[in-house]
Formats: sequence, C-alpha cells, structure tokens
Amino acid sequence: MLSLDAALAGPLCPGCSQQRVWPIGVSDGRFLDMACRGKGCGWRGRVRLPEIRKNVIYLDTATVSEIAKAIARADSQSPWLSVYEALRRASGLEVVSCTQSTAVEAEAELSTFSSQILRVSHDLGTVRLGHELHVQEAQLFRALDRYLAGTDPTFDAAPPIKDAFRSDPNGWSPSLRIRANLPIDPDRVASRRGSKQTVRSSVERVYKTYAQSRENFDIIRNKEARGYGEGLIAVQRRVWAQRSGTESTKDPTEEAALWIPTTADKLTHVISERLQVDVGEAVRKTQAFLHSDHPAMTPYSDINSRLHAGMAMLCRGRAARRPQASDSQDITHVATFLPYVDVLITDRFLADLCNQSHMRIGERYGTRVRSLRPREIPGFIDWLDSQVRDSPTAALAERLQAAIRAGWS
Repeated sequence: MLSLDAALAGPLCPGCSQQRVWPIGVSDGRFLDMACRGKGCGWRGRVRLPEIRKNVIYLDTATVSEIAKAIARADSQSPWLSVYEALRRASGLEVVSCTQSTAVEAEAELSTFSSQILRVSHDLGTVRLGHELHVQEAQLFRALDRYLAGTDPTFDAAPPIKDAFRSDPNGWSPSLRIRANLPIDPDRVASRRGSKQTVRSSVERVYKTYAQSRENFDIIRNKEARGYGEGLIAVQRRVWAQRSGTESTKDPTEEAALWIPTTADKLTHVISERLQVDVGEAVRKTQAFLHSDHPAMTPYSDINSRLHAGMAMLCRGRAARRPQASDSQDITHVATFLPYVDVLITDRFLADLCNQSHMRIGERYGTRVRSLRPREIPGFIDWLDSQVRDSPTAALAERLQAAIRAGWS
C-alpha cells in the first residue's frame, strides 16, 4: 500500500514495474485514485487521504443572487465578485464547504436571474443539502425513540451532521462533478408565487392575533413550539379527509400528492411495527407523541418557534413591520439547517433577528449567523483568506492538484 507522500512522488508501477503511476483524481471524499501511465498495463490503485475538518458555510438565496447578478452584469467593481473568488479559492483548497440546496434552487425559479443563480449555486456548492422535510423528520424520529423509551424530553443541541447532507461535508472534493438543470415550468413558478402570498396572509393573521392578545415573546415561542406537533396532526387529518373524499382538493398538484405518506403517517407506521399494535392504536400513540413535549425540543421546532416569536414581536406597535412573502420560507430554511453548519449567511434582517440579545440562536448550536453588508464583505474575505493561509490542508490540496494535473498531462 502506497503512502500519500510516495504516491505524490510518482513511484514505479507495482503492476508492471516499468512506468510510473500518477494521481488521476479524488473519489468518495476519501481516496486519491492512481493509474499507471504505461500502455497496456492497466494498473489501478488508490491511496487513503487524511481526514480533514472544513468550515461548512450555508449560502442563502440572497447571497447567491447578489453574486450571480454581479457576474451577469460583468460588474468588475462589485464586491460580490471578490466574495465569489474568495469562496472559490477557499473551497478549492478544501478549507470550506459551501452548501448547495433545493431551497436556493426553488427560490431561484422566481428570479429573472434564475439561470445565473443556479450556475453560481452549482459552482460554489461543494456539498448538497438534503430536503428540509427529511432533516426535520430525522430529528423527529430520534425524539420518538426517546418518547418510546420513556425518557424525558431532551434538547438536541448537536444533531448528527449526516441528517442534513447527501455527502460528507468534511470529505475531499471529487475531481469531477456533473450537474444538470431541468427547464423551469412557468406554471409551477406562478403557482409558487401565489402560494407564498397565501402563506404570508396566514402568518400575518396569526401575528395580529398574538398582538391583540398582548402575548409576550416567551408565550408566543411556547405556543409555536407546541404547535409543531399539533400542525403535523392537522396535516394528517386533512389528508385523510381528502383521501376519503370527504374534503375536496382543487389543486391538481395536491391531488397527485395525496397518497405520499405524511410525517404523521410515517410515525404511525414505525410505532405500529415497533410496538406490534394495530393501526388504530398506533394512530392514538402517534398523536400522543405529537402532543407531548418531545417534538418541541427538536432543533427545528426550537429555532422555528423562536424566529416566529421574534418576528411576531416586530409586527406590532407604531413601527410594525409587515410580514414579507419570503419570511416563512426563510425561517424554515434557517430553522432546518442552522444546527449543521459553522457559518450561516443570510440577509441582514434575518441575521439581526437571529442575533438579538434575548435569542442568540446561533450560540445555542455553535453556529455563527451573519449577513454580508457592503462594509462586512472585506472582513469576511480576510477571514476566508486567513483560513487558507493558516491551514495545512490547503497546502496539501495544492500538492494534490499539481500532481493530478501532472498525471493527466
């Protein structure tokens, strides 16, 4: 078995002992692939790469959009081009992992710069996030394990990183990545715009109710946290009514999705299998679990409830802020992925909300929540450059890249 240093020096082939072998690429996030340069030999091998720890950076839609607009406009004076180059440099030298998510892609569909946003997201995104629902359910099923074991509800401040990512964010980046964009359906875009407005109206009504009852932050946060499980029950009941035909559906997309299991359906199935009880009993136990304190203690519910409570407090009084169409989805993204990243970059309003003195949401999960105001960009770039400058991983990454280039030349 070759050592990494020996592999990078181009040793003689273990197969033919005539030609030298060279690195040809990185695969599986853990291995350097080797090949013999001799014709007719065909020897292949791999060398284990050292484990590394990167800074995982969540890039929200606003950040990716600003970069994409600067590129599309060929604005050489834009500080966002400097952000782009600094992120590419740090990512290419294995110091940071930037996220690529379905959330950014979905929001990009609503922009006139959609193709540019997707291109930048794919270019910078070295690790792909899972779907929000899958992450939330992973947390919920761990809470179910505790509930069925009869243990007290536990605040989960450090959920397993595998919840959120489709590959290891701390793995070495592959030498070859293939991405494809599917054409955007205009009807779907129009439908999503309409649904965002509907959600905004619903959220605004709830915030007004809180204001009229003069409920404070802690009361609202507790109601929102308890409402997580209750909302899952409500979705299950509505879907059951639609499946049975007692309630109609007007949206063809909703009609097609009726038989996709809801989160509560999945919980019911697990409880039925694990406890060996019939469906009726499993449904009752599922609802008891969702009414308990366990779901409220998951990271998603904790962050989601705090942000909605903070937002509700801002939407009252003389200087009341009216909820925006994107608020609810932005909160969902942050609440889902914040516990799994080192740095979460979002817009100024949401970053300030997360960092309010009575919340400090990032501190609870060891995450730095920040925005990139124009005056903050130079400091952020300096931080990225310092990560590269001080990292032995960056130096090794440069050696690997040089050896792979030599291997293909």
